[in-house]
Amino acid sequence: MVVGTGVKWSVRGLALVCLLLAAGAGTSAAAEQLGAERRSALTALHRDLVAARDVWSALQMESFARARGLALPPMLGASRIIGDPLFAFPMSIDRCWEGSDWTVVWASDRLYFLGLDGCPLAPSHLLGRAPMRVGLSRDGRHICTIDHAEHGPWRLAGTRLSDGAATLRAEIPAQDGDFYASEPLLSDDGGSTMFFVLRRAPPDGHDEFRTIVVSPGGVQVIGAALGELGLGPAGAWAAVWSQDLKRSELRTQGRIKPFLKIACGGGAAAGGDEDGVHVVRPDGSLVDLPAPFPLGKNPDLQSVGDWLVIGADVAEGAQVAFYRWSEIAADPRAPPVRVVEGRCSATNRDPHALWLFRGRDYAIVDCSGATLRITPLGVAAETIQMINDEFDRCLVRYAGGVLICDPAGAELWRGACNGWYLITRDLLVIRRDRDAQAPHQLVRLARDPRERAELPLPLDKRAWRLLYDHTHDIISAHCDHAWERIDPRSGRVVPHAETDEPPFESITERAGRRVVAAARLRARGPAPERVEVRLLCADAWQDAGTTTIIGASGHLLTFDANGQWGDHGSFASAMRLGIDSRGRLALAEHGMVYLGSIVPTGARLTLVKDATVMMDDLPAGDWQVQRDGTYTPPGGRALRWDETAISHPLTLRAPTRGALLAVTASAILALTPAAATQLGRPVETR
Repeated sequence: MVVGTGVKWSVRGLALVCLLLAAGAGTSAAAEQLGAERRSALTALHRDLVAARDVWSALQMESFARARGLALPPMLGASRIIGDPLFAFPMSIDRCWEGSDWTVVWASDRLYFLGLDGCPLAPSHLLGRAPMRVGLSRDGRHICTIDHAEHGPWRLAGTRLSDGAATLRAEIPAQDGDFYASEPLLSDDGGSTMFFVLRRAPPDGHDEFRTIVVSPGGVQVIGAALGELGLGPAGAWAAVWSQDLKRSELRTQGRIKPFLKIACGGGAAAGGDEDGVHVVRPDGSLVDLPAPFPLGKNPDLQSVGDWLVIGADVAEGAQVAFYRWSEIAADPRAPPVRVVEGRCSATNRDPHALWLFRGRDYAIVDCSGATLRITPLGVAAETIQMINDEFDRCLVRYAGGVLICDPAGAELWRGACNGWYLITRDLLVIRRDRDAQAPHQLVRLARDPRERAELPLPLDKRAWRLLYDHTHDIISAHCDHAWERIDPRSGRVVPHAETDEPPFESITERAGRRVVAAARLRARGPAPERVEVRLLCADAWQDAGTTTIIGASGHLLTFDANGQWGDHGSFASAMRLGIDSRGRLALAEHGMVYLGSIVPTGARLTLVKDATVMMDDLPAGDWQVQRDGTYTPPGGRALRWDETAISHPLTLRAPTRGALLAVTASAILALTPAAATQLGRPVETR
């Protein structure tokens, strides 16, 4: 399906979102040449984004199209974008969800709908305000938000994304000490949800939590210390994890049934124990599932896409059975669609796929469609113990070593080791305990064995934590209070000044298909070289055509009128720019605590601590930017940033005789007066 073809997008509507997500309308993450039909569809969608005043999605679309040779009329006119909005967002990412070919990102007050290539699939969805928690149904059709005001009730709202219709509304009275709610877990039909509330209870102050189900039948507290695993239509059943009893439980029709493992999908659930596998149908009835083969005492259960996958609890002669959830929900005695020899493990790179291995052979199982597709990938040196994946690399573990390959099965390296850590898709650190002189080795992965390399690292046998500084292409190794910077090309230590600090990166989500770094999604493929596709911002100022930026981890960057970047070092606690009493730019910590003044030293900017100066905030400039976020275009009227068009920037800066700088978390918008007027609303005066 081509995104947007033949569909009229509404201004607010997400009428195509469910169709796109359910039908898998995302495109390949690789760069592509756009055909006439796709170009037409993207152009039409961009017009709708502009008409909807969905600024950030329009900027993402423009970046995506520009890289593929399609010039779209820029929504912000002659304004300059410093940084790349593709795979990035104006605020830090709170959560992301993935299908086989789509991604939904929650950042502050919006949901964004993207293909795996970063191209918007639909207008973003304005949540109204940044809620405390957001949950998305398994198929991406429904959302649920949770809010809580001090001394007020917990407010829950469920919405169908296709038309904005309310599916759930509830207010749950708060108890004294309530301070946290988990992400709501929705039933597949979106009509029910389950979450827990954490409460700090006197007199000992220990945390307690209670689990709540909200369904068409009302609000029900189903127990304490229960973690959510799954929920049936209309709340007919609930799958939970009992923290107190350390076991999984299915709760249905007033009955509590303990299980060793539970998998949920298609409105149904399956629980496994020593007696076999039992299916909970959508109405809550519990039925035994005939064993497709001897399962052992603890059968393996996994839900992947629309499939239930059951594996035997045995090492030799293992088998795996694949059932369609829809078939066993209708008839739990339905036979498996397919039985294969081997064992399965989950993949990071695709939520609709599994690794399959038997003996030394390994393959990948595509569960995204109505039929299964099994693709052999390769053969390991010894019997495979486990397979997992990170950074789009498959790691095949066997006794005494590991094999690394790409998603197509091409071998990148194999060797003996006692442990390993994948830093990037092309850099692996291994540990060989028998090597007392160099227990840690840096391995460069490559298809061509001649391009591979193994370099000894100057690290002892202690447990080192390794980070990769994407801005400077440097490995940082941390142990206790010691740290080293290591060149990934030579494996040698790089000298660093005492004022430098190890880079800190805010990384969440799994380290496989998509990694969230503050306000960016890291795409598949090599670490990017261009600064603009790695940029994370804290503050910026512009003078004489040069933009000075505080980036991630206090990186001091410059961007000149010719589009050239300069990197002037890292000052990890730097968060804000100011001006000292001598008129020089200065760096500050949170709360405008002075760190030092920025002084040119040749082509480099350095930081000088000057006890003789005072520090103040940057001037309001010709735009008369105020602390409350109002601004006045030259010769215009006072405006307030319109958050229905784009999330409020981290800060607004107004250099003299320059553009208005809207500093977002991942890019800087240097706005013309026309664009700044477009993004503001007149300030009401009384």
